[in-house]
Amino acid sequence: MVIASLGDYLYSVSENELRLNLYAGSVTEAVLGGVKTKFVQTTSYPWDETVTLKVSPEKAASFAVLFRLPSWCRKASMKVNGKNFKFADKIKDGFIRIERVWKKGDTVEFNMSMPVEFIYAHPCVVADSGKAAVQRGPVVYCFEEADNGKNLSALFLDTRKKAELSSFKVDYIKVPAIKLEAERLSLKGWENSLYSNSRPEFEKAELKAIPYFLWAQPPRHSYDSGVFP
Repeated sequence: MVIASLGDYLYSVSENELRLNLYAGSVTEAVLGGVKTKFVQTTSYPWDETVTLKVSPEKAASFAVLFRLPSWCRKASMKVNGKNFKFADKIKDGFIRIERVWKKGDTVEFNMSMPVEFIYAHPCVVADSGKAAVQRGPVVYCFEEADNGKNLSALFLDTRKKAELSSFKVDYIKVPAIKLEAERLSLKGWENSLYSNSRPEFEKAELKAIPYFLWAQPPRHSYDSGVFP
């Protein structure tokens, strides 16, 4: 049911404006300003930062196209027909408004910066103290034993270190993964002991994080060399 109605969520249309609510490769048509117009959206979002929209009215027409600016996005840029478009004063209710006379083949390129970020809870949330979630763009990541070994609670992530973007494949589809520097609590010397007067030691470790929604999904991922995409 959701898949069948997805087109109704991607765009919303009024008499003289079209809104891009969600970003996905798609084609739609609408009558704006009394002119039938075709819109072609090209993107690999949420894996890629760029959304390209080609606007093709049957004849030149004046109307507005609005791009949703996600709350997670802290830095974005836009080009109209290859020229930088400043939109700081054109944001309202979470949308960037572009109102102009559109001609066939006009193209808008919208780029949303997607650095790897660490999300922290309020310091008074005791259960989350000393913990952080890993996020890139709108996607939250997780750590699996299949990639990082058993006893995940023995791993400590250094959020001051830079994360590295990599990739892996699921059913031949390339998906971004994140590599992070960490330390693992060593269990050497603790094989037959419950207590010790020796300070626990740590060893360096490299963690691999994958999108949370792919947790426990077969087949197992094979990591590619190089940076995504």
